[in-house]
Amino acid sequence: MSEKTQQAIPQEEDDECPWESGALGRDPRFVRVVQDDGSVDRALGLVKVGTRVKKRFARRLRRAAREAGLSLPAYVRQALEEKMRRS
Repeated sequence: MSEKTQQAIPQEEDDECPWESGALGRDPRFVRVVQDDGSVDRALGLVKVGTRVKKRFARRLRRAAREAGLSLPAYVRQALEEKMRRS
């Protein structure tokens, strides 16, 4: 990983990811609309999976993801992959 990509992302006190809260990624100089054609997901072999969980569990997941330095989707994906490797 390059030095630039290893920079720490500022952590917020609440359960929200800095990208989701707008603390990162909303500078108007860099905003443009792009069409999501699914090419990134296809290239990585990813499909979207969703589930519903209780609010308390979701807060715990977000907190654990933040402590691990990951986004919520990345954290859940990693946890599921670890669980499936052990099965």
